[in-house]
Amino acid sequence: MEDVCQSSRQRKEELWDASTHNICTDIKTATRGRRFFNTQKGYFGFGPGKCKIGDLVVVLAGGRVPYTIRPAPESARAPAIMPSMKCYTILGDSYVHGIMDGEVFELLNENERELKEIVLV
Repeated sequence: MEDVCQSSRQRKEELWDASTHNICTDIKTATRGRRFFNTQKGYFGFGPGKCKIGDLVVVLAGGRVPYTIRPAPESARAPAIMPSMKCYTILGDSYVHGIMDGEVFELLNENERELKEIVLV
């Protein structure tokens, strides 16, 4: 049994070089404070650490990267200004595999590619 453990440790040391260490450090840096998520459409990515089920991933008009937004609580809404508008809070930018750099507009069909006006609070 000890021989198997020893050979596993030795193999790990052979594989774990400076490049591997640098890659792991880069991954930890890029994902610090981020949370993995998947969408109802099957996309996956990393968003703000505070994102949760019910939040939305959107690409804002004129933008090229997705953002995670959350419906604002009733107390944060401004009904006198725009009573019929839906209000949201931006949680932050997100990485979503397959829809970065604006290609989401090319991927969706016309029914799915719907522009909506929202209020950010």
